[in-house]
Amino acid sequence: MPSKYAITFFLGFFVCSFLQASDFNGLEQSLKVLIVGAGPAGLSVAKALQNRGVYPDIIEKQACIIFDGAGFAVPANGSWALEKLGIDITEKALVISQMQFTDDQGSLLAKDRVDTIHPDGAQFYSLTRNELMDSLLASLHKDTHIQTSTTITHFSEENDQVKVVFSDGRIKYYDFVIGCDGVRSTLRSKVHPEELPEFLGLFVWRAIVNTTLDLAMPTYMVGADRGVLLYPMLNNKIYVYGHIFQKVKDSDMGSFSKEFSSFGGDVPEVIDAIESEQTKFHHCHLYKSHSVRFTLDGFTRVLLMGDASHACGPMLQNGAAQSFEDAYVLQDLLSDKLTKEEIPPLIEAFKKRRLSRVEKVYMMSNAKIQAISDPMQIAGRNEAIRREGPPNVNAFKILMQGNP
Repeated sequence: MPSKYAITFFLGFFVCSFLQASDFNGLEQSLKVLIVGAGPAGLSVAKALQNRGVYPDIIEKQACIIFDGAGFAVPANGSWALEKLGIDITEKALVISQMQFTDDQGSLLAKDRVDTIHPDGAQFYSLTRNELMDSLLASLHKDTHIQTSTTITHFSEENDQVKVVFSDGRIKYYDFVIGCDGVRSTLRSKVHPEELPEFLGLFVWRAIVNTTLDLAMPTYMVGADRGVLLYPMLNNKIYVYGHIFQKVKDSDMGSFSKEFSSFGGDVPEVIDAIESEQTKFHHCHLYKSHSVRFTLDGFTRVLLMGDASHACGPMLQNGAAQSFEDAYVLQDLLSDKLTKEEIPPLIEAFKKRRLSRVEKVYMMSNAKIQAISDPMQIAGRNEAIRREGPPNVNAFKILMQGNP
C-alpha cells in the first residue's frame, strides 16, 4: 500500500494537470480558509489548521510542488515547533551537537555545543528539502489537495468575508486567508507595493554533495568578502553553502569551485567531489523582507506568515524555523470550534504574540550575516569570534531562552 506521502507526491508532482482542473479541498466544513503557497510555511500552517479540524484550500503558483532543492538546517526552536505540530523529521535528519567557525584556511576560531541549549531538550537537525517536504506532506490529511499553477488576481473584504478572484477566473469567498507565498508575496505586494524585498548584499550558492569526508560538525568558514558553510547530513551527504558580499548586485559570478578555490580546510575535498559529480548548484541573490508585517492595511481576515511576513538572512537558520513557530502559535491560539466571528481577534492575538520575537530574529539574522561578510568589518571579526564564540550560537542561546 502506498504511503500518504507517495499519494500526495503523485497528486502534487506527476499529475499537475489534474490538480489544475480539479476543485479545491472537497472536505465539507463550515469555516472556509485559504492558504496561499505550498512551501514549508504553507504546509506546516495547513497541518496546524487540520490539527484543529479545519481543512483549508491550498494554492501554489508553481506548476508542481517543489521538492528539489538543497539542504535545510532546522535549529532546536524549529524542531520543537514541528514536534508540537505532530510533524516527525527525526528518522530523515541528522542530529547536530556542535558548531564551529574557522578562517578561510580551516584554522579554528571558535566552537560550541548546541545540543543542550533548548529548555525542553529539543535538538538541531539537518536534512534535505526533499525529506522535509516529504515529512510535511505525509503529515497532512490524505484528502488534502493543492491547486497548482494558481495565483490570486484580486482580493477584497466584503460582508465579513474575503472575496478571492483566482487566475483561472474562479471566484470564492473565504472567512480567513493566510499568505505563505514567500518574500515576493502577491498578497503583500498588492496592498503594500512600496514594501519591496531588499537585497541583503549577498550572492549565494547552495547544493548537496555526496562525499566520503568525515565532517564532525557544521563548519562556518569566513573569508575576506565571502564565506562557506559545510553542513553534515545523513548518508555521507554535505549541504554546501557559499556566499560573496556584493555592495552592488552583480550576477556575473563564476562557479562555486572557482570562487572558493582559495579556501583551505575541507573545501578542496568538497570541490573535488563537486567536480567529479558535476554537482548542480542553486544560486541567487539573497533578499530580506522590507520589514516584519503580519497584517495588511484595510484587511481584518488576512494574515501573512513565513517569508511573506519576515524573510531574513540565513545566519540563524531560522527562515523555515520561524515559519514553523508561526504555525505552532496559530495552532495554539485556535479553538476546536472556531467560528468566522473569531478570525479578526485571532489575527490580532497572533500578531501580539509573535511580533516581538520575530522582529528580534529578523534583526539579529540580517545584522550577523552582513557583519561576518562585509570586508569593511573584517579587521576585528575573527578576533571577536575567538573572544566571544560562534556568533550564531550566541544568538541561539538568547532565542532558546523561551518558547514562542
